[in-house]
Amino acid sequence: MKRNNYILSLAFLFILGGCSMFKNELISTSNKGGYKIAVIKKKIKQNPNELMIKGRVFDVKTGSILNSETRLDIVCSKILASSKGEYTYKLTVVKGNKFKLSKEDYFFIEAISLGYKTIRTDYLEFDDVNEVQIDFYLEEEDRPLINCEGVLDPYK
Repeated sequence: MKRNNYILSLAFLFILGGCSMFKNELISTSNKGGYKIAVIKKKIKQNPNELMIKGRVFDVKTGSILNSETRLDIVCSKILASSKGEYTYKLTVVKGNKFKLSKEDYFFIEAISLGYKTIRTDYLEFDDVNEVQIDFYLEEEDRPLINCEGVLDPYK
């Protein structure tokens, strides 16, 4: 009987640990939002100078896909997510076989959506990867978009 209680207790701890592991997958940022990175393909590349970056944009609180207009700044390009919150970007690197988005090059990915706080990734580096998925989880903006108080700015 004690052995069954021990096994049940152990199983319960694994379940609790598993739940907390899912919460920790979200890479935190300066607000309650964050992002997740997953390598999709890691095989011998047909074209070693290309990397496909794709993903989706979600509301962090509800977990629902953002269907509002979301802009992603990737490297030096600005792309829009689809109405289903999805985006795709192909990165081509001319030199070497390493996709390096590093501090020296000042590369990161930023997700911007009206009514939500901006999310910016840390500096990224992908080595020997064909495709990567980066999903963004944005926090709803808690500040008003405009000043509706109807008073003049006292600091002018």
